[in-house]
Amino acid sequence: SDAEKPVLCPVTLGFGNEYDLVECSRCGVMFVHPMPSDQVLATFYSAEYFDFERHKFEGRGRAFARAYLRGSPAGRFLDVGCATGFFLNGVMQQSGWEVAGVDIGESAVRFARAELGLDVRHGELTDAKFPSGHFSFIHVSNVLEHTREPHGVLRECRRHLAPGGVLFLSIPNGFVDARDLVQFYKDEGVPALSKSGHIFFFPERTLNLVIAEAGFEVLSAHTFGIRRGLRILGLYPRSGRWKRPYRS
Repeated sequence: SDAEKPVLCPVTLGFGNEYDLVECSRCGVMFVHPMPSDQVLATFYSAEYFDFERHKFEGRGRAFARAYLRGSPAGRFLDVGCATGFFLNGVMQQSGWEVAGVDIGESAVRFARAELGLDVRHGELTDAKFPSGHFSFIHVSNVLEHTREPHGVLRECRRHLAPGGVLFLSIPNGFVDARDLVQFYKDEGVPALSKSGHIFFFPERTLNLVIAEAGFEVLSAHTFGIRRGLRILGLYPRSGRWKRPYRS
């Protein structure tokens, strides 16, 4: 919508920048305004951001392959936002599928290529130059909320999927995610750090809308991590340290 969007609270990505968290009155999506620059995002996603535990994430990749790829003929698997490639490596170890990845973190991509020997490419999916219809399975976990063009990411995923291919999308509950930012500002009077670098916050109805617009049909949907939602609704006790990750 082109209509003026109400400001919910100020937020920051650290390093002295500040943005407004706004909400679209038509579809309910919330996002930071104005969109962060390339330089701000590059600073936020420095090498320290990708300091992941190898055994933990490779284990997750193996578990994912057992749950979602077992029994399927070996194909091509793409991880969008693959970071250092540990998850992707686990998928390959368990499934025998041909794997590839893409990420905006230059140091993470360098590591995945040099240390793990993976086909991981730097930049957005549009920069990766994979052929259209190349992948049987595309994994996008905790990525869409970080991107400045979520519609474009989903459309690119659709273009890169082979006929009958599957997109696995995992994303935070935008309503829950944004409420903590608003509550922190109300309590502390200073902008909350969008602690994981989230710049879009999707309620369920908006997420379903953009998924359909990108040409996907939802086959199944699941919710997990319900305690956090109960906490922000006041139905489950909060930790006394809940504000710590939101301090810039």
